[in-house]
Amino acid sequence: VYKTLWLQDSPCEDITSLLYDVFDYFEDVRERDGRVFVHCCQGVSRSTSLVIAYLMWRERRSFEDAFQDVKAARGITNPNMGFACQLLQCQKRVHAIPLSPNVMPRFYKLVPHSSYDPLHLVPKSVNNPGVGSLDSRGAFVIHSIHAIVVWIGHCCDHKMAQAAIASAGQIVRYENIHVSVKVFAEGHEDPE
Repeated sequence: VYKTLWLQDSPCEDITSLLYDVFDYFEDVRERDGRVFVHCCQGVSRSTSLVIAYLMWRERRSFEDAFQDVKAARGITNPNMGFACQLLQCQKRVHAIPLSPNVMPRFYKLVPHSSYDPLHLVPKSVNNPGVGSLDSRGAFVIHSIHAIVVWIGHCCDHKMAQAAIASAGQIVRYENIHVSVKVFAEGHEDPE
């Protein structure tokens, strides 16, 4: 069984939006007592970054500890600088450091990860979040201190809406948070 991810080995490539899908895949294989062979072109950056991220979550390891374990098993391990920075940022999320009351909610829009696989929808961070960012054609996930809200536009495709709800579930599972998930269709939002 293959799980193909279309990733460039570039510091600008976003791997964080794919991590919870990778964790789902690894956990599914693990539950079936299977094994996963993770590879990329040279086994240096992309594949090792995904394994490091999984070890950080699964074994509650720091980036440095997970990196050292992967490097011991695969000596040429060397995530590019962009991947390393993203993994350091993810360390806070996978180690369940709660959002501070002073932090803006995380705001994600469901989009295709790659033009090579337009049906693989992932949550991408929205740079300037706010009500004006909502689009009737899309689905959004807003993660605040008190709740995770899935907002579904009235022209949103059913598969996109389902992907947004699944993404909210992944946040709850992989960030080990204990907040409610609320789903609202456009025009039927809670006054809050």
